[in-house]
Amino acid sequence: MFDCAFKAQNGTRTISHMGHIKMMGAVQPFISGAISKTVNLPETATVEDVMDAYIEAWKYGTKAIAIYRDGSKKSSRSPRTRTRRTARRPRTSWSGSSR
Repeated sequence: MFDCAFKAQNGTRTISHMGHIKMMGAVQPFISGAISKTVNLPETATVEDVMDAYIEAWKYGTKAIAIYRDGSKKSSRSPRTRTRRTARRPRTSWSGSSR
């Protein structure tokens, strides 16, 4: 199996956010562009934890870093009530220049 950033429901192995940053820093010298990788922080992460992640990424020489803090974004939208459409607008064809 493999380790993940977040602890699986029945799992015990995880990689810390600093582990991800160190891996990115180890690979970055061999890549001309930036690595596209989101570093996941736990819901308990503080502002200082986020700041430390950015600073450490800079120290390790990564060109870019994206940080996601668990629970910082609602994953499901509230259901909207749909209203029934009674009349539809007729489709019109585009009347641009002829070919």
